[in-house]
Amino acid sequence: MYTKNEASIISQKFWSTFGSYMKPIPTQEDCKVNWINYKTGIKNIRFTMNADQFKAKIAIEIYHPDNDLQQLYTNQFLLLKNHFTETMTEEWQWDINTIDELRGNVQTLIYKEIKEVNVFNKNDWPRVITFFKDRIMHLHEFWLNAKYAFEKL
Repeated sequence: MYTKNEASIISQKFWSTFGSYMKPIPTQEDCKVNWINYKTGIKNIRFTMNADQFKAKIAIEIYHPDNDLQQLYTNQFLLLKNHFTETMTEEWQWDINTIDELRGNVQTLIYKEIKEVNVFNKNDWPRVITFFKDRIMHLHEFWLNAKYAFEKL
């Protein structure tokens, strides 16, 4: 078992390693992308990656304090679901209109996760890094085309 400080240090080392691995990877439009803290450019839509001692998860989080706009964002993603799945080359979990326990708001989560990996075990890092790398790059490709559907909302 790790202390909170030890766990924080190991987690920071993992994300630094992942960032170093991703830094030289070019994008389609040849611009710099902060892969770890990916900016969608659309308020209330964010891409997240999390890893702990049980799993690794990449997600699109759609949250808006206005329930009507939340539903509008969610519906737009649902319209793009086939394009999303084709671009991602796999099925992801879609949790529509769930309650975000931290904010108390309605949110939609679109995510993929792998279990039985432990970010505190360096032997699992290659599997976690590969999992994130492949999916964030496909997610970037999807977002390059899809973001325009959200800019006017």
